[in-house]
Amino acid sequence: MEKIRNNPENVGFLSVRNICYVDMKTFKQSSIGLTRDEIKMVTKSISNSELIKFALLPVDPTKQMSVDNVVVVSREKRDEMMKFFKNKNQEKYEKIAKKEKRRAST
Repeated sequence: MEKIRNNPENVGFLSVRNICYVDMKTFKQSSIGLTRDEIKMVTKSISNSELIKFALLPVDPTKQMSVDNVVVVSREKRDEMMKFFKNKNQEKYEKIAKKEKRRAST
């Protein structure tokens, strides 16, 4: 594990993964639901140096995050979405998540 932390190319990955662990508690999940390889797969279009500016969130927060239930968002967008979720506005959270997922797939 020491090699992973000291490798500059893993800083973005570790940042994204750590946010996933923080968020899983908010969503009352027992795990983040994505493996290291799956996280790398869904973030492959983002450079390692830019990855630190992004986060992964479940599209449907009532389900565990998975390759099919994940959206990559900016940290700012994550903050906005988490405010809606924490204020019990899951509908608005999911609307933004679905919009971001569609935007990313085009």
